[in-house]
Amino acid sequence: MDLVEDALAKTRRKWDNLCKRHPRLKNHSLRLIRADLEPNRLFPVKKLIENPHLGFDFLRNRIAGLRNTTVDLLKQKNSLELIEIIHGCEMTEEKRRFLEDTLKDGHRSAVMDLNRAARFLKQKLTAEDLAGRGGGLNRPVPPELYERLSCQDLRFDMLNFGKVTHYSRQSFPDRYFDKIAASLFISYVYNPDLILQDFYRMLRPGGLLLVSSMKPDSDISTLFTDYINAVQSSNPTSAAGEEREDNLAAARAMLNEAAALFTLEEDGYFRFYAEEELAAMFEAAGFVDIQTYRSLGDPAQAVIATGKRSDQ
Repeated sequence: MDLVEDALAKTRRKWDNLCKRHPRLKNHSLRLIRADLEPNRLFPVKKLIENPHLGFDFLRNRIAGLRNTTVDLLKQKNSLELIEIIHGCEMTEEKRRFLEDTLKDGHRSAVMDLNRAARFLKQKLTAEDLAGRGGGLNRPVPPELYERLSCQDLRFDMLNFGKVTHYSRQSFPDRYFDKIAASLFISYVYNPDLILQDFYRMLRPGGLLLVSSMKPDSDISTLFTDYINAVQSSNPTSAAGEEREDNLAAARAMLNEAAALFTLEEDGYFRFYAEEELAAMFEAAGFVDIQTYRSLGDPAQAVIATGKRSDQ
C-alpha cells in the first residue's frame, strides 16, 4: 500500500523482476493498493473530548498548524472557559469576547479552529462554520449533511485537518494480517502512535510488526558515495554494464530524494525516530518481544523495530 502511484508502479516492476529470477514466486500473488493510511486527523480532538483529563499538552505535535507556543499559552492560562471552548461548546458572543480579551492573533484563530473541529465531531456546526458561510449565520447544519462534509468544507484559518470526515473508517478488519511491514512510513504521518495501535488491531494473535525510520540527524551521503564508487568499479561488460547504469541512475535519484527529505525533516514537516522512541511507541500500543536494530551503513543511519501482538 502507498499513497503515491509511482511508488506502487516501482513495486510492481521489482516484483516482476524477482519472479523472473525466482520462478517459485509466481505461485504467489501481489496486490497493490493506493491509499492514505494516516490516522484520521480529527482523532486527537476526539480523544481530548472523550478524555478531559488529558489536558492541553496532549495536543502537542498532533495537529498540523498547531504551534507549541499556542499549547504552552493554553497551559499557562488553563482556564475553565478555554477548556470548554476546545471541547466544543457553543461559541456565544460572551465566549467570543473572552477569546478576544485572552488570546491574540494566531493563538485565537487556532483555538477557534479547535472549537470548530470539536463541534464537527459533535455535529453541532452552524452555517457560519462552512467555508462558503452557507447563508444564515446561526442556522444549524442539518444532520443529513454531515455524511457529505469533510474538513475541507469547513473554515479553518490555522489548523490543517486534511480531507477527513467526522467519522473514521477502518482500512482493514481486526486480526487480518500475519505480518505488517511499514518501511520509512511513520515519519510522514501525524500521530504515529495511533497508527501503531491500528496495526496492533489488524494483526492476528502472534502477528509481527516491522517499522523502520531514518535516525535523527542522519547523514547518508558517505553511504551513497561508497555505493556509487563500488558500482562504477564493477564489471562493465554488456548486460552487466546496462544493469550497472540502471543501478547508478537509481542510486543518484534516491540520494536526491533523500536530500529533499532531510531538508523537510529539518523544517519540521515530519520527523525521524531514535531506537528508544520506536520501542516506547511499540510498548504503548501493546506489542511484546520488542526488538530494535541499527541498519543502513556503518555507522548505521536507520533504525528498525519489531514487535509481536500477544497470543491472546
